[in-house]
Amino acid sequence: MTFGYDGDGGLGDRLLAAVLRGEKTATSSLAVEYLGGDPLPRVGERLALTDHAGGIHGVVETTRVTIAPLAEVGDDVARDEGEGFAGAAQWREAHEAFWRGISALVRDDAGDPAWELREHEPVVVEWFRLERPAGHGDAALPVTERPTAR
Repeated sequence: MTFGYDGDGGLGDRLLAAVLRGEKTATSSLAVEYLGGDPLPRVGERLALTDHAGGIHGVVETTRVTIAPLAEVGDDVARDEGEGFAGAAQWREAHEAFWRGISALVRDDAGDPAWELREHEPVVVEWFRLERPAGHGDAALPVTERPTAR
């Protein structure tokens, strides 16, 4: 599970730190981003927790996965993403701005040059738990190789 990308202004580092503090237990991405061939997350997967440069910070286990229209993402997601959102409306506002800001990357990932963010855009929400921070026996746990969206 990777957070961040080159040029994200430190967003990935802040999200990663929230995971390590136990504040962030969910993450979301657009379903269209999986059209490039990445598999959808699966409950029970154990993934290396990495930064955008490939540094390993721990291991997480996927505990729940849902797919919901953007307009129906609820307060539980806003809370569990650990970014301080007051509720789903504030979460949607921030995520819509983010996804519109990276729309060229989403179009490239999806192979769809005409893609535009819609109100009912399917959103993949993945809940997880931090199994082990880096340096606490990560090598002993099997991890699944699954590239993840930004």
